[in-house]
Amino acid sequence: MNVISASFLGRYGLPALLLLCACGSEPAATTPSPDSSASPAPTTSSALTALAQGQIDVSGCWRPASASGNATGGSFTFNRVGPADYVFSTTPNRTKLVFKADRSFEEVNFDDKKPFFPKGYVHSSGSISEDGNTISRTISGDSQPQTLRRCELVGERVFVPVTEPTRNPNPVQTPTAEATYTPLRPGETPTRPQPSPTSSPEPEPETP
Repeated sequence: MNVISASFLGRYGLPALLLLCACGSEPAATTPSPDSSASPAPTTSSALTALAQGQIDVSGCWRPASASGNATGGSFTFNRVGPADYVFSTTPNRTKLVFKADRSFEEVNFDDKKPFFPKGYVHSSGSISEDGNTISRTISGDSQPQTLRRCELVGERVFVPVTEPTRNPNPVQTPTAEATYTPLRPGETPTRPQPSPTSSPEPEPETP
């Protein structure tokens, strides 16, 4: 109040003083600054990190296929459960395929607490093609790899009907040897043919 002179009050009066106080700036509301030491909000278990640059997303429908591109088995789905981890839709709680940056993978236990295989056991291994459409998978103990392709690129299975061998409607009859009989004359007794001797007669003993 000592700043405001008595002449000011005498000239403009008390209303001017009240108006001057009302026009003063109020302190702005401040927001608390974020605490850098606070931990980030926890993410849900269903949230997955983005795929690494150049990593192929394997999730989707797959089917075993032959070299000609036709299906050799039923389809299934790979479900993504981690940054580069995938499980079979048919057995999601047993094993998972863990892919590496070079597009190779190993099939290992899905749950370390309840392992389906002995800990550290690799059930299968393989790789995915550069275009991401073909997986070559070799199960441990098998020498022949299995080929998996995306369902939209696999042709339907070709079923070859099983037919019986064609029978010859007019088979050639092989003549068989039949015994011939000479007709008998009246009063003759039938005689059976005697077999010819197959061994030579025994020599007579020498007399001393």
